[in-house]
Amino acid sequence: GLINIITKTPSYDTQGQVMFGYGNYETVEASFYGSTGLTDNVAADLSVRYTDRNKGFGRNVNLDTPIGFNNEFSARSKWLFEPSESTKITIAGEYSDIKTDFGMTTQLAPGVIGFDGVTTRAGSQDITPNLNPYSTSETWAIMGRIDQDIGFANLVSMTQWRDNKTYYQKDVDGIPVNFGMAMQDEYTRYFTQELQLQSQAGSAIQWVVGGFYLKGDGGVNPLIVGGSQFAPAGILNQNRVGNVDSESYAGFAQATFPIIDDLNLTVGGRYTHDKKVLTGRIVSNFISGASVTTAGPVREELTSSKFTYRVALD
Repeated sequence: GLINIITKTPSYDTQGQVMFGYGNYETVEASFYGSTGLTDNVAADLSVRYTDRNKGFGRNVNLDTPIGFNNEFSARSKWLFEPSESTKITIAGEYSDIKTDFGMTTQLAPGVIGFDGVTTRAGSQDITPNLNPYSTSETWAIMGRIDQDIGFANLVSMTQWRDNKTYYQKDVDGIPVNFGMAMQDEYTRYFTQELQLQSQAGSAIQWVVGGFYLKGDGGVNPLIVGGSQFAPAGILNQNRVGNVDSESYAGFAQATFPIIDDLNLTVGGRYTHDKKVLTGRIVSNFISGASVTTAGPVREELTSSKFTYRVALD
């Protein structure tokens, strides 16, 4: 199913909300939301949230450092412009920064002995690797929406740009010996534009027709993997670089017809055209100091089109 989260629309009435919290593991939380009218037809809001769990609930017993930490900061501001009764413009910007080791820890299962033949499980929340797990993610986004009443219908334009950069490092084997490790820089960035022509709210037949466009790319630059697992081949580590360019177009239409009281017929269709281009390569850095491209460069392209439809009685 779909989880659809719709953030608040700025209010012309001045309002605000503040929250502070403190919990175990030296966890500090704070959030703020405020909204006000700036003029008769302009309103704005600001939402900020911060959380920091300093202590962590486990330890890396090999490096004697805490794990289970989490630090998050996020902020969003939305501006509402209503130059006339028939025009509404909403612009929003958001930013988030997350530093954590969630999902990065590698732990031996109960009763399992590590690759070194010695290391066993350190505890329910403790780990034993030679590299501390760590992840940081930074996201920027700008969104805009225009709602225009054109008499017989509503014209809606929705635009979004989003950029994310993530770094993580991880011990793959979970033991003090450097058998396997990974450090990765990821990125995702995309732009979307959607136009809709919608029936008025009170129309007997509810309908929508529109188009959608997406342009974006994402990948790793680089993913560094190393450790003694590569030593038999004389390799110190490998740099893996890859990117996927995506472009998508779609046109769609849907209408809901009342048949009798409490019975509606909905008919809709969508045509989508996608194109994806994958590029990548693997560079092996040898213990001798030489660097050689051992895989790629590769370029693969996928193009696909599909018509999908929906017929429903409710």
